[in-house]
Amino acid sequence: MSARPSPRLAGLGAVVAALAACAACAPASSPDAPPIAAVHRHQCGRCHAPPDPGTHTRAQLEEAFSRHKTRVRLSAEEWAAMVDYLASPDGAAALR
Repeated sequence: MSARPSPRLAGLGAVVAALAACAACAPASSPDAPPIAAVHRHQCGRCHAPPDPGTHTRAQLEEAFSRHKTRVRLSAEEWAAMVDYLASPDGAAALR
């Protein structure tokens, strides 16, 4: 006869697994991160998964942000900083 785990223990296991998954997906906060990184974490996660820095070209980001500017209120300086923060340094998009 095998013992079934209690519902309370099974629920606890599910919560631990969910928290571990969330921690793995969350961007790490770094004291060296530029101030726009906090705006990125806060604003870009509201409607979709925020893009990781370095995964898009400057042109791709500027094209996407042209649509976002109707919904997200950032200053011109913040938009420029966001592109600088997210754009791949070598100008190439990461393969997906």
